Amino acid sequence: PEFVASGVVVEKCKVMNSKKLPLWLGFQSADGASVPDFYVMFKNGDDLRQDQLTLQVLLIMDELWKGAGLDLKMSPYGCVSTGDMLGMLEVVQNSETIANIVGAAVDPSLQGMKRKVEAAKKVYQVDVISRWLKEQNQGRANSRDTASAPSHSRSLPDERSTRVGNVSKARALRQAASATSRAMRRDGPGSSLSMTAGHGDDARALAGPMSAYAAA
Repeated sequence: PEFVASGVVVEKCKVMNSKKLPLWLGFQSADGASVPDFYVMFKNGDDLRQDQLTLQVLLIMDELWKGAGLDLKMSPYGCVSTGDMLGMLEVVQNSETIANIVGAAVDPSLQGMKRKVEAAKKVYQVDVISRWLKEQNQGRANSRDTASAPSHSRSLPDERSTRVGNVSKARALRQAASATSRAMRRDGPGSSLSMTAGHGDDARALAGPMSAYAAA
């Protein structure tokens, strides 16, 4: 395992107010204060094997994308199915939910049902998320520029050429995946890739860095 716990941080544990009432659990590291506490959400009533399998697929796709030179900065969170309709999910630290991001973009003067309707409309507006991401990263970019000014200028890649390059890489990856799929169908079921959601010791360790879709 990547994280060894010495105990539960009781004062930081709580019951979440969602439908299944999952438990928010904090674990103290056995390595002392130098390692931050680790948080998981324990769920009872959800089949987390589906989540685990989906995350495994994302991990494989991320490796394929990186192999094609396309780094999408993905870091899928940990998910372990520990029993029948039981399991744990790694908690995303330093992040915001999509609901909070969209809610912040709504006119504060709107209240009640009008506010909910306006928020529902903004969910489908792409610029809401992109604008929030730019706001969060603007401060970091300014700090880096101020801290270390380069001694010589360097031309940045043209935005259009970068976009075209990424599209070409994505197209090549899609063609390779399509060719693999055709080969599998031609060669029969014996050649297909088998993926199963692990259980217990076979499951992926609940640890490692993780980023939400809109991490702060």
